[in-house]
Amino acid sequence: MKYRYPGIRSFTHEEGLLFFGRKNDEERLYKLARLEKIAVLYGKSGYGKSSLLQAAVLPRISRETDFVVIQVRFGYFSADSEGLMPIAHTTERIETWAKLQNTRQTKRSYLDLLIPNEGSLWYHLKKAQAATGNNRFVLVFDQFEEVFSYSDRAVLQFRAQLADLLYVQIPQNFRNAFDNLTAEQMLDEVETDLFFDDLEVKVLFSIRSDFMHLLNHLKDFLPQILRHCYELDALSIEQAKEAITEPAQYKFDNVEHAAISPTFNYSEETLHLLLNFLSKNGMEKVESFQLQLICRHIEEKFVHGGNKARIELNDFGKTIEERLQYLQSVNRNYYRACIYKLPPSQQQVAGLIVENELVTVEDKRRITADAGMLVSRYRDRGATPALLEALKDTYLLRAETTARGPSYELSHDALVEPILNARKERESLEARSLAEQKRRRFMLITVGSLTVAAISLGALLIAFLQFREATRSRSGMIRNAVMAQFNNANNWKVQGKYTEALQQLREIEQFSQEMNDEEKISAARMRSDWETLRRFMADGDTCTARKAYLPALLKYDSARQVSSDIHILNLIERTEKDLELAFDRYSENGKMQMSVGQYRLASENFKKALELKPDDADTRRALHNCLSRQ
Repeated sequence: MKYRYPGIRSFTHEEGLLFFGRKNDEERLYKLARLEKIAVLYGKSGYGKSSLLQAAVLPRISRETDFVVIQVRFGYFSADSEGLMPIAHTTERIETWAKLQNTRQTKRSYLDLLIPNEGSLWYHLKKAQAATGNNRFVLVFDQFEEVFSYSDRAVLQFRAQLADLLYVQIPQNFRNAFDNLTAEQMLDEVETDLFFDDLEVKVLFSIRSDFMHLLNHLKDFLPQILRHCYELDALSIEQAKEAITEPAQYKFDNVEHAAISPTFNYSEETLHLLLNFLSKNGMEKVESFQLQLICRHIEEKFVHGGNKARIELNDFGKTIEERLQYLQSVNRNYYRACIYKLPPSQQQVAGLIVENELVTVEDKRRITADAGMLVSRYRDRGATPALLEALKDTYLLRAETTARGPSYELSHDALVEPILNARKERESLEARSLAEQKRRRFMLITVGSLTVAAISLGALLIAFLQFREATRSRSGMIRNAVMAQFNNANNWKVQGKYTEALQQLREIEQFSQEMNDEEKISAARMRSDWETLRRFMADGDTCTARKAYLPALLKYDSARQVSSDIHILNLIERTEKDLELAFDRYSENGKMQMSVGQYRLASENFKKALELKPDDADTRRALHNCLSRQ
């Protein structure tokens, strides 16, 4: 069964008739692609860049012009795979298209006569020109950020050959080869005409906005790459309304779409509920990802599953609280579905990474985490860079590239609540398991103590003189148990589990009669220190969650003065890295925005960078420069 809403995946060319809400974006990007040799479409992950291209702009180029559209996707580089390099990816797509469209054959490959199997982008497009008669092409590089995962050498080769293709009529090596042909080797008239027949090539890049600054690395060969850019924003309320209602009511004329779900509509009250939920009561714009996720669920459950022709308010519950909870549950189920898509061996570690590292419990918001740190922290549980990319491919996470490498965050705020609920459920199960282990441990101690007592009583019946010895033996065992409790408490503390450590100390107090005065004083002092330690660490964690890294470091350092545990030292090191990452991110964003004349946004990023490093002279100068140009 086909659906009217694609859900989390992008719209395809075949689904163009169901693509609504982006008419203005389509028109403006189409004109930009028609007029300019290089155009860049950019926007945040989940805003619908691929859908805009696949369902609207590219079909229109094919329909209304004589340009041939050839789409290229590199994929992320992996050292574990034998994937193609960017040039090879592109030439393979050109060859595939040429084979499918081959309408004429030349009697020989004149290019191979000049330079056999030269292999450049220009070479392959000229061969496609000879084979098909087309000489106007649009190369479309969707998710172009993937190219920067390849080696610098591979990127350099790609940008140099792309520049030749765009700006050079005939590359010098082919011109030299043509000039050096002997009389016997000379091309015939048709081949000569093909050789000198110009290629007209345009390039359309689609890239996530957090990678835009990396396009500066291509400016030496492609100086105009940042001159003609189009930013795709989230949907306005009116656009979102159209994207919700129009696909549901669209009627197809041909039999080809007979298998698609029947038409349906939304009541005004339902539409109002959905728009308010998606826009947070009109305070924010609507992400295409979130809209499609909700609408696909409605189509699957109520139209396919319930044969409903009209979606009513009460389908989601009787009260506003029930309705909002229902819509939020779609996000929760989506989170679980994303985790379950992974191999079973990776599901647990994926849940730990998402629930422990990418959301805050205190203020319930998403946070950014460095990929290297995530993999390092959970490597012993099976975490890998490929696992993080797999989570990104489900749209559960979005990635951002920094000077230190990729970092990850949740793709949408709406996922925070269900993830925190999943974390709460997991921690509840873990707590019950831990309590059961404690119960069993104390049962063993108690049984052991009762056994000793029984033996002592038996011995008392035999000989009263052995009573004192038995009592001393029991006392010694209890003291050993107390010392074991002390060790357990210290182990919890070293791991940063202060609540568990303090609970152990409280349990020890019931055996105070078995401790001497020095041990009682030591236990009381230990409990006081650990209470202080827990307070410093909790304050530091709160600051870290709010990305207030400098105050967090002060709190963690105060904790280190109380106890230099490896957990605290690691946390200080991690926070210092987070500070550097955040500073680099704000600084890079500021530089990128400054380079394209967005001085107000650049100023805001430089100010945030200075909050992290108030004494950084370069950033202060950059901020002054931006403020003077506003």
